[in-house]
Amino acid sequence: LGDQLFKDLAYSFFEEFVMKEEEEIMTSTALVRHAECRHHSLFLRGRVVACIKAENGVLAKAPLLDVKYHPGWKQISANELYVLQSLDTELKVKTYPEEIWRDVKEDLFEDDDRGSHNKILSRLLSMAGGTSEGSNRTETLNFCADLLGFQAPDDLKYRIWEEHFLRFLEVQRVPIQYGSGKQFKLDKIWASKKEANCLEALMGALHQAGLQQQCKALAALAALCHLAPPDLRVLVPSNWTMAEKVLANAEKMTANPELFGGDLFLRKLASRHMDQAKLASRMEQLLGRKAANK
Repeated sequence: LGDQLFKDLAYSFFEEFVMKEEEEIMTSTALVRHAECRHHSLFLRGRVVACIKAENGVLAKAPLLDVKYHPGWKQISANELYVLQSLDTELKVKTYPEEIWRDVKEDLFEDDDRGSHNKILSRLLSMAGGTSEGSNRTETLNFCADLLGFQAPDDLKYRIWEEHFLRFLEVQRVPIQYGSGKQFKLDKIWASKKEANCLEALMGALHQAGLQQQCKALAALAALCHLAPPDLRVLVPSNWTMAEKVLANAEKMTANPELFGGDLFLRKLASRHMDQAKLASRMEQLLGRKAANK
């Protein structure tokens, strides 16, 4: 339960704070009337119309591509505008900022103006999927646990890590008693994933307790640990196996020693387009004393 929640909530995090997805309801007639055709896509009030959905099923047989992992949604580009001209129905319309769309287009096609609405949207959604998967990696959750203040006071290796790196983390430490003994030793990779397992158990427990706000905040921290990981020249994971893994990956990336593995374009895109003000406000709302769990 916990690992899937991390993935689902991290995907939503990327859609909301990086892709800045917006959804509105309008008629197909209004969309045809107000949309502007440019670069093979439809633009509405400075935003790209990425896909549409009709609850009445009228688009089921329309010659439009499905949106992967988004049931019922159909891609709509300037080339398919004719499909809507003969309809008069209510639509859900999903849009993204022109700026992030342009950055992905330039990365895919460089100076080629032909572009492809389908390929740009697919790339954006694949990066949301990459954030989903990356946020649940063992090394990412290890960083997340360290930033939350997880502490293993009886672990000699952890105490050595504290001596070198604790001064960089101004957070209250939370003593954790990880599993030990014969049953745990039967799992050969338990020692390298115990922090991640503990976080996933915490996520599941929060969800079952109805603390959905805290679940979202925890997933946001994990997503940030993937999209904007700590600089490895300053901080490495407390788990030695994970520390060795991320340092080995970073060594292969001499041009970007502060990053470890993953999609560099994804991280640059997140850095450029993340709505930090909205994120800060949302975290205060989720974790504030007056936050209401829904």
